Amino acid sequence: MWRNLKQRIGKWREVLITAPSVAGLAIAASSMGLFQTLEWASHDLFFRLRPREPVDPRIVIVTIDESDLTQIGRWPISDAVLAKLLEKLNAQQPRAIGLDLYRDIPVEPGHQELVKVFKSTPNLIGVEKVVGNTVAPSPTLKQLGQVAMADLVLDADGKVRRGLLTIQSQKGQTRESLGVKLALMYLKNQGLSLQVINAAKKHYRLGKAVFMPFTGNEGAYVNADAGGYQIFLNFRGTQKNFHTVSITDVLENRIPPNLVRDRLVLIGSTAQSLNDHFFTPYITENFAPWSFTSPKRMAGVVIHANLTSQILSAALEGRPLIKSWPEPVEWLWILSWSFVGATVRWLWLKGNAWKTRWTAIGLWIVPAGGILFTSSYLAFLAGWWIPVVSPLFALAGSAIAIAGYHRLELQRDKTDLEILLEMTTQHHDAIEVELHNQAQEAVKASERKLAQFLDAVPVGVIVIDATGKPYFTNQKAQELLGKGVVSSATILELAEVYQYYVAGTDQIYPVENLAIVRALRGEHATVDDLEIHQGDKIIPIEAWGTPIYDESGNITYAIAAFKDITERKRAQDALRQAEEKYRSIFENALEGIFQTTPDGRYINANPALAQLYGYNSPQELMETLSEIEHHLYVNPNRRHTFVELME
Repeated sequence: MWRNLKQRIGKWREVLITAPSVAGLAIAASSMGLFQTLEWASHDLFFRLRPREPVDPRIVIVTIDESDLTQIGRWPISDAVLAKLLEKLNAQQPRAIGLDLYRDIPVEPGHQELVKVFKSTPNLIGVEKVVGNTVAPSPTLKQLGQVAMADLVLDADGKVRRGLLTIQSQKGQTRESLGVKLALMYLKNQGLSLQVINAAKKHYRLGKAVFMPFTGNEGAYVNADAGGYQIFLNFRGTQKNFHTVSITDVLENRIPPNLVRDRLVLIGSTAQSLNDHFFTPYITENFAPWSFTSPKRMAGVVIHANLTSQILSAALEGRPLIKSWPEPVEWLWILSWSFVGATVRWLWLKGNAWKTRWTAIGLWIVPAGGILFTSSYLAFLAGWWIPVVSPLFALAGSAIAIAGYHRLELQRDKTDLEILLEMTTQHHDAIEVELHNQAQEAVKASERKLAQFLDAVPVGVIVIDATGKPYFTNQKAQELLGKGVVSSATILELAEVYQYYVAGTDQIYPVENLAIVRALRGEHATVDDLEIHQGDKIIPIEAWGTPIYDESGNITYAIAAFKDITERKRAQDALRQAEEKYRSIFENALEGIFQTTPDGRYINANPALAQLYGYNSPQELMETLSEIEHHLYVNPNRRHTFVELME
């Protein structure tokens, strides 16, 4: 019996060796973050493929779009207009109002009127920015304790996929996000509040929902920033998934009398010119799974509405929160698909039980990959984000490896035949040629399969041999480079042949710094200061280089994967422009604006303030008036009283 068992296991030796090996490679690559961008792309596609959800009846968004800016005639809108808007909304008795507009300084006329409205509206929540370039809240709302944070979490590709619920401020105080604050105010009237399940792990129950924090390695993430209390965003959809009215319609009494009664109201900008927009999994307003135009960004107020809706739906209706498997379960998932690829390919090559071409094709990679994709999509609909790309890599990689293993067997058989054929000369040459052709055909078939797999990868892939000569480029690489393999190019000519430039310059990129050249030196390299020039077209690139070793540990090839990071650069440029716009407003304001430390020393001041006090420049003002409580206050105690109120 033991002998029979060993024989049976021996028959499956190729599969039992190959499947775990390829799965281990896929798991290692996933743990290094090599599949992170592709897994994000599949996650985003699942959102776009998901059936459209109904409009959330509990939320109304008051938008400020381009036509409203034209009607009102200025930005930011005056305190008088904002006070009128809040009075009209509050008259309909909403549960709460979220003001997603920074109001850290007065915008005359009407500031005192707005302060009065703030004090008479206990269900109003203003916003502040806590992370990075901070923006203070309205002093009045801060004093009343009616402030939430408006910060969003951006992934490396500039998209919002996570929601920030709370964060600790520099003073150690817990700050709730706007979405959380509004949701808790709504649920309080339903008799629901947070209950602690596990304080050490920060697990909380809210109605039917159980919240567990993002720790940095769930889903496709690898060592991501998990600061604060974050969760995966389970978007309800785009702006079309919420009741929306324009600020002009509210001000001119063109909304139904009970539109916002007992609902949550969010007020925010949707005008493209104000740059309060972010990339999300959605690329169009109409939920199209793909588009041939640039992805459409989502207004920040709509993202806050999505987070609010997610919390309400989970707590009241049990709508799933997005979760991920523990790493050991993900590893088992990858290993399973690796065995599928290895087994099917092995049975096809052996031809023992499945000899017909129809059966071989019917059980091959495309339907298996379709089953994998469908399984992951159905799991996503149930609230689970499970890997797609890494098991697909294991599936195809095992099949290709089995083919390579089979090729080695053919080569060994060829050697045995050569020994036997030394005893005869009659058909020696013909048989040798036939065996050689079979081995070559097996090699070519494996290379074709590998090329097909790499052509399906949505990033550019280029391979060079040990001498630096281009050996292979996939379709995406040819699209980005504008050309394929240039076999005549030497390693010193790579940058010039493929038009690699230092980002933002007309300088050819140093060959020795290329990721693929560094890989030939044994480095695992990453570069993101690279551009490809195709005529008048400039494509910013991020590239990763990895060495490939033979059995003796010698580097035989180097492979580089690279992708177009144009959208990321645009997001960075948009952020820079927003910061420059803020600085322009600060410097050119007609009113005096300043920032001080709690002990009364200036941090910053604008030219209008310097002119108001009779100084030639803000620098002269700040150097002269080092203690404003003694220089500017008749009674220095008034300064201490003001600071205490601010705290």
